Amino acid sequence: MRSLMVGVPIVGLLLLTQIGVTLAEDDDSGNHPTGKLYLPPIKPGQVLPLVDAYTGMEVKDYAARVGLPASVREGLLAYCNEMGITQKFLELMEHPLETSDDGGVTNIKWTNKGITWGISRPEKHWFSNMHWLEPYDPDAERSMLTALGDSGFDEVFDAIGEFFDLETLTGHSLSFVAVTHATQKSYLHHDFTETGGKGFNIIVPLLVVDGSPPELEVADEDGVLYALPYDYHSAAVVGDDALHRTSAVDYRDRPGQMRMAATIYCGDINEENVDQFMKEYTPHTPELTEDELLERRGLHWGNGARLPRSHELSEEF
Repeated sequence: MRSLMVGVPIVGLLLLTQIGVTLAEDDDSGNHPTGKLYLPPIKPGQVLPLVDAYTGMEVKDYAARVGLPASVREGLLAYCNEMGITQKFLELMEHPLETSDDGGVTNIKWTNKGITWGISRPEKHWFSNMHWLEPYDPDAERSMLTALGDSGFDEVFDAIGEFFDLETLTGHSLSFVAVTHATQKSYLHHDFTETGGKGFNIIVPLLVVDGSPPELEVADEDGVLYALPYDYHSAAVVGDDALHRTSAVDYRDRPGQMRMAATIYCGDINEENVDQFMKEYTPHTPELTEDELLERRGLHWGNGARLPRSHELSEEF
């Protein structure tokens, strides 16, 4: 990991040393030692790694923030409102799907305004009432990709592709997520591994609750957790082996309020890493083969490619 700051106070170094020692004493209660992030202002189209406020070291090689044009959040939230997604999530937060007794993911199908979505609630070991909603078929996938294109999300792909020195990008797995409750034992996980630093999940906050504690926690190599507050000006970016989880929250006593975000799994897919992308490929349909996923390489960024727009709809997406 790289150091981005100098002149670190010795007190800060001692504090981090003490925090690191406590890791060995940690148990399975869900508690972890914590660090503090340095979070400078960010501009649209800018990528800033997550950095420890005391040491100046990057928390993780593939953990960052990317600055958002205002149109991205505005456009995606308007899409969710228009498609009934926001209201559906509010209903699910009030009446959540049951978690499966056998540890599996609970899934249902939901159609509204001619677009069909899959709705899922993860296993009990996530210790939250998070639900996600993802395109169920090619028409729904095209609809969401077009909403991204109309919102100006190409600028985000530009920033990610250039900062991480990628050749192409394809948005290959898309969803919206919502949550109102998570415990201290919220599931710590990564979204990608062994893609060669070419797979990323971009988490775009669409609704946050006033006064909420920081919404996301990201772990460094020693298991120290860093809390990242969401805002409407930036998105979280997590890639290979960037362990993260939903912070402990409880908004259930605040009717009509929830956290909602768009999550865009994207990557520079090639023959060396396509098998890893297939492991993280979660849409209900179409269930693509490795060859079919490779055919989508570079579909949305690189060599002049971009996301579709509503005024130029076609079969290609």
